Amino acid sequence: MASGMKTVTKVLRAPEMREGAGFLVRRPIGSSLPSAETDPFLMLDELVPTNYAPGEFPGAPWHPHRGFDTVMYLKAGEGAHHDSMGNSGVLHAGDCQWMTAGSGLIHD
Repeated sequence: MASGMKTVTKVLRAPEMREGAGFLVRRPIGSSLPSAETDPFLMLDELVPTNYAPGEFPGAPWHPHRGFDTVMYLKAGEGAHHDSMGNSGVLHAGDCQWMTAGSGLIHD
């Protein structure tokens, strides 16, 4: 095996669940795998591909985070973000947002 190459050790079907105000996600990390296999990641969600009309996406109500980072990569469409630090913006297809919660913040 060439230096730096990794071997796939497990292939799984990510369980689907409702999140936020009811949108569907696939969560391969943070639901069924032991943390010893996923450390340092707490959770990995993929929004199930769905075609929403403008304003139809149920979103996520304001909720807190503390002590970890979240990363969002948008493959298609757009999504708005707001937080209690006064940050806001709209992400478009291909955009990536990295949010450091630090000692705590609330966002939607």
